[in-house]
Amino acid sequence: MFDAIFKLFNTEGFPPRWYCGTAWSQEPFWGWAHIIADTAIWGAYMGIPAVLFYFLRQRKDLPLPGVLWLFGAFIFCCGLTHLIDALIFEWPIYRFAAVMKIVTATVSWATVFTLVPLIPVVLSFRSPVHLEEVISRRTIELQKLNEELQEQIRKHERTSHELSEQKETLQLALAAGKMGTWDWDLKTNQVKYDSLEEELIGFSLDQRADPVDNFFEAVHPDDREPLKKALDDAIENGADYDHEFRIQVPGIGYKWLVGRGAVIHDDTGKAIRMRGLNYDITDRKRAEESTRENERKLKRVLGSLSSFVCVLDEEGNLLDMNRYAAERSRSRIDEFLGKPLWECPWWNYDDQVRSQLKQAVLDCKSGVKARFDLETEIASGERIILDFTITPLYDNNGQLEWMIPSGIDITTRKNAEETLRLHTRAIEFAQNGIVIAHAQNDQPLIYCNSAMETLTGYSLEELLGKNCRMLQGPDTDPETVRTVHDAVAMQTECRVTILNYRKDGTPFWNDLHISPVEDTNGEVTHFVGVQSDVSERIRYEQRLIEARKAADQANQTKSQFLANMSHEIRTPMTSLLGCADMLHRQIQEPDAKDLARMIRDQGQMLLGILNDILDLSKIEAGKLDIHPEPNDLCATLETVHSLMHPVAVERGLELELKYLTPVPRMATFDSLRVRQIVLNLVSNALKFTEKGQVTIEISCEDSAPHDVLSVSVVDTGVGIDSENLEAIFEAFTQDQKVKRASGGTGLGLTISQKLAQMMDGDLDVKSEPNQGSCFTLRLPIHDISNDVRSESQPHVEGDATTSESLEARTLLEYRVLVAEDTPGIQFLLKRLLADKVRSVDVVEHGQQAIEAVNQAEGDGTPYDLILMDMQMPVMTGYDATRTLRSAGFSRPIIALTAGAMAEDRERCLEAGCSDYLPKPISLDQLLQKISETVQQHGDQNGDSTD
Repeated sequence: MFDAIFKLFNTEGFPPRWYCGTAWSQEPFWGWAHIIADTAIWGAYMGIPAVLFYFLRQRKDLPLPGVLWLFGAFIFCCGLTHLIDALIFEWPIYRFAAVMKIVTATVSWATVFTLVPLIPVVLSFRSPVHLEEVISRRTIELQKLNEELQEQIRKHERTSHELSEQKETLQLALAAGKMGTWDWDLKTNQVKYDSLEEELIGFSLDQRADPVDNFFEAVHPDDREPLKKALDDAIENGADYDHEFRIQVPGIGYKWLVGRGAVIHDDTGKAIRMRGLNYDITDRKRAEESTRENERKLKRVLGSLSSFVCVLDEEGNLLDMNRYAAERSRSRIDEFLGKPLWECPWWNYDDQVRSQLKQAVLDCKSGVKARFDLETEIASGERIILDFTITPLYDNNGQLEWMIPSGIDITTRKNAEETLRLHTRAIEFAQNGIVIAHAQNDQPLIYCNSAMETLTGYSLEELLGKNCRMLQGPDTDPETVRTVHDAVAMQTECRVTILNYRKDGTPFWNDLHISPVEDTNGEVTHFVGVQSDVSERIRYEQRLIEARKAADQANQTKSQFLANMSHEIRTPMTSLLGCADMLHRQIQEPDAKDLARMIRDQGQMLLGILNDILDLSKIEAGKLDIHPEPNDLCATLETVHSLMHPVAVERGLELELKYLTPVPRMATFDSLRVRQIVLNLVSNALKFTEKGQVTIEISCEDSAPHDVLSVSVVDTGVGIDSENLEAIFEAFTQDQKVKRASGGTGLGLTISQKLAQMMDGDLDVKSEPNQGSCFTLRLPIHDISNDVRSESQPHVEGDATTSESLEARTLLEYRVLVAEDTPGIQFLLKRLLADKVRSVDVVEHGQQAIEAVNQAEGDGTPYDLILMDMQMPVMTGYDATRTLRSAGFSRPIIALTAGAMAEDRERCLEAGCSDYLPKPISLDQLLQKISETVQQHGDQNGDSTD
């Protein structure tokens, strides 16, 4: 076979064409003309099939591809024949040329025979003119379809808005029905709860995105597996999820819940999310467990429903109906019993309605549940619309036992739908600019109301199809733009105030509120933007900010002034009150003792006024914090009684403490502030009562969502005129009659009321002139204990440590160093401690304190405790404390400071002080603090101080 192929290219016996006659050599032009022409023809013939083959590979949808391929082969063979003719001038391959011409002839005739039967098919192809006519008709049809599509889009927009309104209504309904919703991401196994669900199941806010396993752990062990099975059946098999289970709620116990939900699938049908709601059926379960007579329960339920409910037999005759249905016809129930439903007087006004009811009963007998809107006429002549349903009920054998017609009055809903339509229309006339943008493709605007044109100066045509960034300009804040961009990218709600520009270039501040709109699958499809010009508000806010800065600066100046005044007043007050207290303890002569007590009491009153001014300043500056902690509630209130009982005895009054109801011993509240309020109320009552008694009445009430503590201070004093009742809680305000009698600043009640409000409570008063007053403090308390103080347990005054017992205590084993620059306080502290501790040394500033400590350490007689004034010359107490601590001094250092602010205490502790004692200082308080601090230091170091 190879020999035959090689023979085709054997040129023996065939001369080149150049030598086949003399004319070729005499006139070579004609030979080259042949060669060039044949070569050019070959090149063109090669290009035609190449282009044709490329075209066929790109357009595989063209008809008759076989003919085109055959035509390409024909052109290729013709081109190759011309190439061989050009080669024969130098290479006489006549045999191969003959074979190629035979092949070309064969392909040519094959093409002819193939084309002949295809001629009718080709002739049936449409002409270009005809195709243009078809395209024109299709274009017109497409334009009509486009118009219809635009109308559908507008309808969709209206529907979307209606759905948004309905969503709000649904949320209100969920809140009204106390139903909580949840969203379970099946991919991440995380579940989210709304606020109603969190309250329902007792999960806190930090568990909003929570592993679903935490939820199952709270489910009752007996209900856990059935609940998982119901959920799995809904997720894997598409079953309806409607399941009852018990869940443990902290502080309450187990609740019965009904869970209902639906599974969301992706485009492939895979379950990706499950959403649903839970609502509490604990009461219903308890009712089911406590009743055995189902018929009586049914009667009670039917009678309480505010909707039309009946019971029919299998023939449609009325067996029973609820009171609501009878009241609507103003007839007795027994007048309807035994009649077919469609013959009852509710439908007498319309034969068509009766016929519709009769057919619905027949359908229900066949097992078809009927539901439709039905208009009925009630006894007053008014017509209402019912959402009417007839449901078949079957016995255990599957036989029809009853039919239950029910109708809910939806007249209001129908009216609401009409209102919704009007609201939709009202959007067009809203003053705010409202736009809707597509969620994809650069968020182009697809809707703008007329107010948007007025706001921006752009026409509707100029706005539609554009992105709102066209309103931004050179001074638009990039951070605000990024906030909007991120919210759109994350498909979350966003509200910003951004500087935009109108068409004419004028800037305006735009209050922009963007909200995503989801379809039924939870996918965000659009964004709704509400825009309004708030330029005037921004200018006003700027003025307010400047005014607030000025006010803050003035407030800081006032606070600094008060702090300085507190320090300057407390320093001499320390000496004054200390000396007065010592005189009162030492003097035995009655008149002199009274004078000393008067100095001490008036000094304490002055100190109370100072504390009130500081408290009010801190409240107004927002720097007074509430610290609720677990505390002994009864002990707190009984401490007030113990503290004020000696004052009452001194004034010849009776002070009584009564428990009107059982009161929990332990609860979470701010013990310091409660004691401050009650102390102020009792102090006022004793101050303004000349004879009789003062009673502290305590009670606790069960109230949702928290228990409420009520403390009433009742006196038999002078009382308050009705015209002054409102004014007594105002700062620096007092009844003039009371003020003349007792003095004071009028700040105590103001501070007490503000403290009560800061603890989410209130303070009110009832009073009759010359009959007495009753001030009542009401506060919510949390985490109450089961151990209660009963009203049957009378309060007995405890054996509290008296001043005399404290004074009798001696701390002979303590060596104390006092660092104080004020001579009066040096004198006072030496006198107070001289016979209470082993030794007292006094230095005048911090540097001397460091030297004294080093000297004592070197002598082997170290100080057990240092009383360190924080404001001293040469070296302050803060610097001295830091230096001692850095040098290794580890014994207690108690700060003595006239600063009474909370930050003063923190500053002392940060400097290294062990504890803090504000001035002025009482002997009892000082000895108690020294004893506690030294003892605590000894316990921490595993030994005691010698």
